[in-house]
Amino acid sequence: MILLGLRCSNSDFSYAVLEGSKKRPVLREKNVVLFPKNYSRLDSLRWFFLEIDGLIKRVKPEGILIKKSEILARKSKSRDERVGNETIVLLVAALNNIKYVDCRVKSTIAKNLGYKGKGHYLKTAFDNSSLEDYANEGEKIREAILVAWSGLK
Repeated sequence: MILLGLRCSNSDFSYAVLEGSKKRPVLREKNVVLFPKNYSRLDSLRWFFLEIDGLIKRVKPEGILIKKSEILARKSKSRDERVGNETIVLLVAALNNIKYVDCRVKSTIAKNLGYKGKGHYLKTAFDNSSLEDYANEGEKIREAILVAWSGLK
């Protein structure tokens, strides 16, 4: 099963393409893609729509998992933009007939990885040794990897 993990923000998006199993994940691809500067919000959403559509068509994932904005995040313009970007992913997934789509927060990711639904275990107890270089990745890439990893069987 090929899964696409996404972590959106208001200035970029990070993605990771994983396959294999929870015990033996294989990271096929990862990247952080910056949004174009000086675009209007509508132009930025259009650009993002096309980027995600192209990524889905190229990677052909069987499922998409989104690292959702945490509920406790302070309400702000940047949070609203991130939620809007997450919504674009859902729309593009639907238009590409992706049947397995889920949005997850850290506690859900931890639960799906066997850590009792406590998000802090992802930093303190999670064994990431089966993915080489995981520890050297930036925070956003790690979140994209973890959300995809949590969906593997």
